[in-house]
Amino acid sequence: MRHLQTLALLIGIMLLVGGVTSAQSVSWLSFRASQSEVVPGMEVQLLTLLNQTRRKHELPPLVMDESLRRAARAHSLDMALRGYYGHFTPENESPAQRLARFVVIRGRLGENITINATAEEANRALVASPPHLENMLEPGFHRVGIGIASAGPESKMITEDFAQ
Repeated sequence: MRHLQTLALLIGIMLLVGGVTSAQSVSWLSFRASQSEVVPGMEVQLLTLLNQTRRKHELPPLVMDESLRRAARAHSLDMALRGYYGHFTPENESPAQRLARFVVIRGRLGENITINATAEEANRALVASPPHLENMLEPGFHRVGIGIASAGPESKMITEDFAQ
């Protein structure tokens, strides 16, 4: 039974990360950070921009969930330090598997990732991408965790994890 629940969650999350129904490949970057730090101020900025986007579409604001935030930060730090970009880790760990280490998974999940220098650039890029915007505007989502990690002087790894 647990296997079927996990499978259902994996299928659900894959639908919310761009319609993928099999493991996504990892994109290896031409750089990786020798050290990385979370950027809490930029996380708050991105939450404000995300909620402005939701308000424009007459949706209630999302609340920053600390457990989801820890999961998002862990993924952003991992991508920055190991020099990859993807919803799946190099070991093929899915978003649902990563999130399950931090939160009890109930209902639908979604994830957005991007690499940008500022919160404004990140929000513009996510809004311009239909699958990412779909996560941002999902009326069933009420909580979000935003994790931003430095990945060099001009780059930030950004993860938004959404939940009901």
